[in-house]
Amino acid sequence: MDGLAAFIIVIVIAVVIIGGIATIATEHALIFWLVIASLGALIAAPIINAKRKKAAQFAALPVDGPMKVNITTEEVPAAFSSRSKYRMHIDVQMSQKDREALTRSGLEMHKLFDYPHPKWEDQDAQYLNCHLFNTKYVDFPDMQALDRAKDELLEGLHALRSRLDQHREHAQRQRAGQTQETFEI
Repeated sequence: MDGLAAFIIVIVIAVVIIGGIATIATEHALIFWLVIASLGALIAAPIINAKRKKAAQFAALPVDGPMKVNITTEEVPAAFSSRSKYRMHIDVQMSQKDREALTRSGLEMHKLFDYPHPKWEDQDAQYLNCHLFNTKYVDFPDMQALDRAKDELLEGLHALRSRLDQHREHAQRQRAGQTQETFEI
């Protein structure tokens, strides 16, 4: 259970307790419970829709196959200054097996590259493996920073590919009962 679900459960329990007390103390219990049900529906609907959307996106992925990477760069004129930004669009398509291996291996929070934080210019932000699925572009102050990040991204994706393959091979060995490895050093 994730933190948001636990939070919602605690809120619902608190509301039910308060509602029970209010029901005893007032004649308008039906109106109170209708309001509580409406609030519950308003809170639950976006969560359910997000999970359905994520499941539909996962189902649309190929079951197996190579990772496909499309990187596009563009110069974006600045709205309120004379300096342009340079934008790198990142589109990575993974198979279902790769997404599952990424989740099981714990590599989702590993860094691919650093980029300037969009709000605080003096700080860097990290583009992580999990950002491949929801952060479609990153802005840079100059072309050199974009090129460095693109090189780090490609290097990181090659490393991710080899790690995912290692994780899948390890899982296959585990299923086959081959848990012992012998080394000669």
